[in-house]
Amino acid sequence: MAPYEALGRRAQVDGMRAHALEVLRHYPVDVTGLRLVLHGFNTTFRVETASGTRFALRINVNSHRSLEQIQVEQQWIAALAADTTVPVAAPLPNRAGDLLTVLRNERLGRSLPAVLSTWLPGRDLGGEATLRQMREVGSLMARLHEHTASWAPDRPNALVVADRALLDLDDNFSERNDLFDAAALDVLTRTRESVDANLRDLYARSSPQLVHQDLHNSNIRVTEGHLAVLDFDDCGLGLPAQDLAVSAYYLRDNMRQEAALLEGYSAVRPLPNCTADQFESLLAGRNLLLLNDVLTISTADLREMIPRYAHNTVVKLRNWLDTGRYRHEVSGLAE
Repeated sequence: MAPYEALGRRAQVDGMRAHALEVLRHYPVDVTGLRLVLHGFNTTFRVETASGTRFALRINVNSHRSLEQIQVEQQWIAALAADTTVPVAAPLPNRAGDLLTVLRNERLGRSLPAVLSTWLPGRDLGGEATLRQMREVGSLMARLHEHTASWAPDRPNALVVADRALLDLDDNFSERNDLFDAAALDVLTRTRESVDANLRDLYARSSPQLVHQDLHNSNIRVTEGHLAVLDFDDCGLGLPAQDLAVSAYYLRDNMRQEAALLEGYSAVRPLPNCTADQFESLLAGRNLLLLNDVLTISTADLREMIPRYAHNTVVKLRNWLDTGRYRHEVSGLAE
């Protein structure tokens, strides 16, 4: 039997669909259909039921997170749903009362965690967000930070502290001489060293708290006239400035949207104490971390883009090292 990584997209999705049906047997729902929502870093299905109620089922296919970390993630979402007015997709307990269902997948040769959540109708915010919507995103983020400034999970020690550029992950660059020559590796090494130095300074002056760490517009749902927060899969212990930098990373080169994000945040709570140079470093660190993750991904569609993504990351990070400003639109990018 061919390994999962060698399968094409259709075969991978069919395998995940079969796995999803097995997971759903552990929930008190009468399933009438599954519709693929996303097959990327993780795989998500919309679950149709006989009662007409819809749910979202997320299967963690490529996540590096431990079961304890995912349990903390779901505990936070449940607390947000219970304690705040921040719209979220609340997790549903399975028949055993757990928010997490873990089943072995033979094709992958390992167990996969899965979560069933309430379905939020609507569409992803995406790149066409208005300035008003971006201010609302900033406000939502500030409200998340306000919540965890006074709330902590049962097992905070299970979470990774984001005080290093690559978190607690292995460096996946040095073994890929098919992608990186000596000059490219030098760019990646210098980036990592610079980002780590800035993080040491920031963490010396601030204490980490639970943050989302992936609040970009594709993880914001426009639902019934409001914005809701999705996908807490990367949440961990970090600094509010890092959360803002992650969002700004995807907005960079659209300065009006980025300014609106910061304006919305500052309307709820003060902006974090972070210099302009440190903020640019956090954006560069985001690109470095994404590249490190992409090199290990098993999803067919995403594996095809690895060479282009690797080349473009090196180009962008070299430009940041030369200019001190991180940008997406720079010369020398591969199409």
